[in-house]
Order: sequence, then structure tokens, then C-alpha cells
Amino acid sequence: MRYRHSGDRDWHIGFTENISRGGILIRTRGVTMPLLTAIDVFLALPPEVGGAVGMPVIGRGFVVRIEPPRHGTADAAVAATIVQYVAAYVPDTDPRRI
Repeated sequence: MRYRHSGDRDWHIGFTENISRGGILIRTRGVTMPLLTAIDVFLALPPEVGGAVGMPVIGRGFVVRIEPPRHGTADAAVAATIVQYVAAYVPDTDPRRI
């Protein structure tokens, strides 16, 4: 998955650790954001939370929690509430085209 500050041009790579219709926990490589930062996420929702197989979506929400890197790793985490998902038709699913 990819994420960014809402409105920024550059996307960061993250890994979903937990996801639901209303929120997401993103494991990152040190790129975190302050609380209440508006955030965009780009991913394919799993069918369990309403996604169609392979259909990318863009979600918008706000950072609600930040976890520092775990002991012995460089991975931090950003938890965000997602208030809106919209289908993102991108021919080759490259988020730089969004």
C-alpha cells in the first residue's frame, strides 16, 4: 500500500498491519505524521472489508495514533481513521498518476 499527507505529490510505501472499514494501521519505515494530519491511502481493500478483488481505492482520513519503532527494528506505525474510500481507476495502478 501507499500513503501520503493529503495533497502531497509523493507517496510513501507502507504495509497494512490491520485494516477495517473505518481505519488502518500502517507499518512504515520511519515516515510518520503528526496526530490529526490529513492522510491519503492507496490500496486494494480486501473483500472482508468491502473491496472487489484487485480494485484499487483511495481512502482519506486522519492520523489518530503513532507508534515509535519497535525494539530492534526501524518500523514505526501510523494508525488512521479512514472516513471515505473511492474507487481509483488507474490503468497500471501506479499511484504517481493520481
